[in-house]
This record gives sequence, structure tokens and C-alpha cells, in this order.
Amino acid sequence: MKLREKQLADRRRRILDAAEQLIDQTGGADFSMLILADRAEVSPATPYNLFGSKPQLLFSLFNRSLAELPVKDLTASYKDPLDRLLETTRVVATHLATHAEFFRPLYRALIGVSDDLHRPEFVEHHLQRWRRALADVQRARLLSSVVTIDQLARQLMINFAGTVELWVHGELDADGFAAEAAFGTALLLLGAAIPQAQARLLRHLKAARRGLQAGLAIGRTAHGKKEKAA
Repeated sequence: MKLREKQLADRRRRILDAAEQLIDQTGGADFSMLILADRAEVSPATPYNLFGSKPQLLFSLFNRSLAELPVKDLTASYKDPLDRLLETTRVVATHLATHAEFFRPLYRALIGVSDDLHRPEFVEHHLQRWRRALADVQRARLLSSVVTIDQLARQLMINFAGTVELWVHGELDADGFAAEAAFGTALLLLGAAIPQAQARLLRHLKAARRGLQAGLAIGRTAHGKKEKAA
């Protein structure tokens, strides 16, 4: 890597690190780009020059965080690809909930934001994760021909995204988030699995069901406190 490329990469990293620190410290993502530049010790124009806009910067931060999800070592621990896929779902949900002070504000800031560069990258990352996991399941001959891997990956991603949205708004607590994510994944897999694999998935459904919340915490904030009536 040439010197200039290294300098640009270092500035990008410093800006993203500063944005992550500001979200952690303030509990929100409504800081100004001027404050961000000052925290990263770069000129006020640098964040715009390197990222284009604040939403693009936040998407870049989000995409970077996806690479840090603790799912790389599950292959050695879970030989059964169905078990591994379901455990991956739980691990990702638990990781997001464990770092709620960072992920909740970031999700809120990006919901409804359009971005032609980083948003597709974000969606494609999730689709690829589901496709890779399902490819392992298919190689083990545990999937029927009811749906294709692409169709099932799409539905698994949509199901997980809906669960995340409920958690972001405080309608699921951390345990409920992980349980709902695992339950939804197992339920979708059940319809696409061969009969011999369905018994295992039913056991996963039963285990996840024990962790489901009795109801959604409608009217509560993301911090679990009751909202005041308008």
C-alpha cells in the first residue's frame, strides 16, 4: 500500500473510531460532523471528503462492525450445520444486545436512510452470511427442494431484521431478542428441511420457545422505562 493510501486508510479508521466513541458516550448518533472531525483530529472537510455524508459515514461504521461479529470460530464447536446456523443467529443477537449502547443508536439513525453505496453492501453482507450457512446445510443434504437457498436466505434475513427492529425500539429485551431470533430461524428452516432433520429443528423450537417474552413491551423505551403518555 502506498503512503497516501495508508494515510487515507488511517484517517478513515480514526474518523470511524471517533464516531463509535461518540455514540458510546452520548447514547446517540446526532453529533455534528464538526464535532466528529475535532474528535478524530482531522480537518472539518475530511469526513465529507472521505465518506460523502453523515449517513454514508454511519453505514461505513455499521459495515465495519459486521466484520467484528464473533461467529468465525463456531465451525469447530458445532459440526452439525443446522446447529451452527442456529447458534450463529443466537450469537449475533447476543452480540448486538451486549453492545446495545452502540448498536441501538446506530440502527435508529440508519432506519429509513437511503444510501446507494453502503446500504446495498450492508444488505449483501447479511444475505451472504445466510447463504454460506445454508450452503453448509445443503451440502449435508438436510434441505428439501421446496425453496432455493437464495429464497430461504432472503426470508431468514428479513425475519432477523424484523426481530432486530423490535429490539432496537425496546419491545424485546436481550434474552427475548436472542430467543425470538432463534425461534424464527428454526421455524423457517422447519419448512425447508428434509423429514429426518425436522425432529432436531423441533427440539430447537421448543428450547427457543421457553425464552420467548410473554408479550412485546409496547409503550416502553429502548431502556425499558415506561413512556409517558402524550
